[in-house]
Amino acid sequence: MTKLKKSNILRPAALNGKAYEIIKRALLQGEIEGGAFLSQDVVMRKYGIGRTPFREACNRLQHEQLLGAVSRIGYMVPKNSSRSLREIFEVHVILQRVVAELAAARATSEEVKELDEVTHRMISLEKSTNSYEEVVRANTPFHLCLARMAHNQELVRLVTSILKRTQRLCRRGGKSE
Repeated sequence: MTKLKKSNILRPAALNGKAYEIIKRALLQGEIEGGAFLSQDVVMRKYGIGRTPFREACNRLQHEQLLGAVSRIGYMVPKNSSRSLREIFEVHVILQRVVAELAAARATSEEVKELDEVTHRMISLEKSTNSYEEVVRANTPFHLCLARMAHNQELVRLVTSILKRTQRLCRRGGKSE
């Protein structure tokens, strides 16, 4: 029996993670527009990823609601609508209210210091850039830090999901498709 190297076992997972990050970035930065069909061959060729990592990445992105599955065809990027924008932002506001209340009650002094540092970095960036997209990206660590301070992993998961979807929507300047 041949002995498997540890690096060979980790390789598929690393490739899947790389494919996930590449496709997610393309979705969030608008390289792949809403309503577009995600062609496996085109994506594989353009980004240099394999078939299995492509499928694994798309399954994960579908679970995160950044892609929609089309039966027997593949994946499609959901279009933004004014309704979806409103619903996502309503959920975001509700989540942030709950997160802030729990964080205020449960945060450690170290976590409060971390939030203060993240806040200062965010404010500095807002003052130094005119890029709306950079400010939106800088906003994410603040909300994730606050969510972790609530000491509730389910809230962290929900906030992470909403932030990813909000980042995609904000990249388009709030325009619906």
